[in-house]
Amino acid sequence: MSNEILQQQLEALSSTDYFDCLIPGATLIMEESRDTCPVDTGNLRDSHEVEAENKVVNIVVGAEYAGDVEYGNDRQEAQPYLRPAIDKKADEASQAIGDAVSARMEEVV
Repeated sequence: MSNEILQQQLEALSSTDYFDCLIPGATLIMEESRDTCPVDTGNLRDSHEVEAENKVVNIVVGAEYAGDVEYGNDRQEAQPYLRPAIDKKADEASQAIGDAVSARMEEVV
């Protein structure tokens, strides 16, 4: 491989947007959280989603009482679902992100 080709490939890789490669990892964590959260009406479970915009990926739990369930309050004990999902799926999420980045890099070069 010539130096010129290598330089072109490196420039292509460095100018590539990898932002959406974060979504598979966030999705794994979100799905685990959704699948393990306490269910009464199903509103908490159904309010889980991954939002990706402005170069930020968030796992959003939209139920207004989501924080009270996760952290507890003066009327109820905490029933964590998001933090345990992050802990359980961290390695798998990292792998999914790495796989997405590798695939993107292969597309580029």
